[in-house]
Amino acid sequence: CIRDRQEAGYMSKNVIKAIVLQYSAEMKKEFNRYMKEAIKNSKVKVTGAVKYKLEVDWVYDQKVRNKFIASLAGKCKGNTIIMFRFKEHGESLFKMVEKMNPDRNVYFVNGDVEGDDREKIRKIVDSSEDNIIVASTGVFSTGVNIKSIFHIIHAAANKAEDEILQIIGRGLRLFNGKEMCNVYDIADDLRSSNTDNYLIKHFISRIEIYDEHEHTYKIYKHQIQ
Repeated sequence: CIRDRQEAGYMSKNVIKAIVLQYSAEMKKEFNRYMKEAIKNSKVKVTGAVKYKLEVDWVYDQKVRNKFIASLAGKCKGNTIIMFRFKEHGESLFKMVEKMNPDRNVYFVNGDVEGDDREKIRKIVDSSEDNIIVASTGVFSTGVNIKSIFHIIHAAANKAEDEILQIIGRGLRLFNGKEMCNVYDIADDLRSSNTDNYLIKHFISRIEIYDEHEHTYKIYKHQIQ
């Protein structure tokens, strides 16, 4: 099991810090108005997948959320990766991180970045400290091998078990001076009195995955408004 391999020194230790963002009552009202209007004006059949995409579009567009993530990255000492799923979200995060952390080297990596350029970034990061990489989940989970990662901020996690475990596994790789990798799981609580939102449902699924695979985690709540 993973714990046995960590104790034996074959893997870095890790802890998952699940941060559940608590939205103000006014922001929840704004979200509900947006969803009702978007569903009403939708030109396609409104399926669960459509509602999910509408929800993440609203959430990932919130500057206060992106600002919190950029601030969290700035507080992380050592090489840090911020994960995103959609290009527009990644670009917004990249701009915010650069703006709020002018003393850190910040890199952007997604499928548009050529393999040679990814390799250059990997070599820079593995030979230096305190870099911040804003990377797409698709590229980072399978295509970027950086051992010197001390912090992973998953800003767009879903419930895909293979991807979640791959990303955690990237942080478990051994590196000189690295004893621990912190994984920050960002969740969004937009629940109303009678229904759960998709992102909180996905978070609950991730907790079940962490339990099943014996990953240590702690859950924190953070108010944004």
